[in-house]
Amino acid sequence: MRQYVRVRYGREIAVLAVSVVAVAAFLALLTRFLYPKGLERADHVASLLGFFIATVGAAASLVGLWVSRRHTSNDASTSGTEVSTWADSHTRIRDRLNIRNSGTIIVSQNHYGVVHTTPGASGDEPVARYTEALADAERVFGPDHPDTLTSRSNLAGAYQAAGRLSEALTLYERALADAERVFGPDHPDTLTSRSNLAGAYQAVGRLSEALTLYERALADAERVLGPDHPDTLTSRNNLAGAYQAAGRLSEALTLYQQTLVDRMRVLGSSHPNTLTSQNNLASAYQAVGDLSQAITLHERTLVQAERVLGPNHPNTLSSRNNLAYAYESAGRLQEAIDLYSQTLEDAERVLGSEHPSSLAARNNLASTYQLMGRVDDALDLHQRTVRDAAEVLGLDHPETIVARNNLAHAYLVTGRPDEAIDLYEHALADAERVLGFNHPRTEAIRTSLDLARGRA
Repeated sequence: MRQYVRVRYGREIAVLAVSVVAVAAFLALLTRFLYPKGLERADHVASLLGFFIATVGAAASLVGLWVSRRHTSNDASTSGTEVSTWADSHTRIRDRLNIRNSGTIIVSQNHYGVVHTTPGASGDEPVARYTEALADAERVFGPDHPDTLTSRSNLAGAYQAAGRLSEALTLYERALADAERVFGPDHPDTLTSRSNLAGAYQAVGRLSEALTLYERALADAERVLGPDHPDTLTSRNNLAGAYQAAGRLSEALTLYQQTLVDRMRVLGSSHPNTLTSQNNLASAYQAVGDLSQAITLHERTLVQAERVLGPNHPNTLSSRNNLAYAYESAGRLQEAIDLYSQTLEDAERVLGSEHPSSLAARNNLASTYQLMGRVDDALDLHQRTVRDAAEVLGLDHPETIVARNNLAHAYLVTGRPDEAIDLYEHALADAERVLGFNHPRTEAIRTSLDLARGRA
């Protein structure tokens, strides 16, 4: 339950020890070289160089392995265009808030702590990288080494980010079982694994199981770490998000309020996690229909994010997007369009035009154009989003399915019911296969298809 993967000092000591041995051996051979005692100088030069190269090479290999493991496991710095991946953040309990369902259009929202991938990278690239890292860890350290368990969880996170939810779920379940066996049920890394598995259950729509695990994770964190530990506060935030996803809005609102108060007291009002709590509480206010409170809190969060994180930080872009959605919900459509347009422009400039956050921003702007009656602009953006999502994320990625659902709705409102029904049918088949028959998104697409058939 740490923000960064722990680097174990045993490897550092090993590298230091090998380096010391190398230097000692080199000095010994140098002494012998200076005083050859009758042996040929050339033989001493050869043995000297050969041994020195071998020992330094061994030390360099260990140093390289140590550095690569650190770089594979740790979160990247979010400066400029370098942003962290979901899989990199496996060792913290991530702040989550779900994709919202707005009528027949599924609206994508950028949330603090969710998928941020390297600009231009496809979903399969991190999977390949973490698959290789796991294979190396199992070979070098063994299947039960703490770093191997970390690599396994990182690969699970990469699968989840790539929309390969079944594979992610299987690996998260194994990661939790391994953590409980190797570390024990109360170890902080075990608590992290439990929370990650809960998030995976939530992603596939198994909300009952997600809630059970989140509730246990919070109880364990409060008992083991204490009620004010940052990871405990994150567990409370995640449980609130699961309550909201399950429609238990009153419980979600209470828990979000408590988390925000605690984070302001423990972390300070300008801490990024505090801004996350403000964002999530604002979205909860919006979910219960208190748009005035939601807009006020979203506006405050955006101002603070721009000041603390900078105008181009991915979380600042998320804040701008979320405020735009609040304006849209309140019927302030022109203000929403202005903010969505700015968010899209900034996301494409900072993250790249094919980044998942850029695709979400384009989807949201298209949906607002549609509400404003700018159907041609909306249709053009929806078509582009579907094309890019399929190319970047893959046809089976949940966000690609969402994009196709929204394009189908655009076809329907522009008087093209046959194309809408065809696209809805394909999106529904894919959603049932990828997400499951009873997943909230699957049910939303099924409802949209029934409406389209009724209007055809």
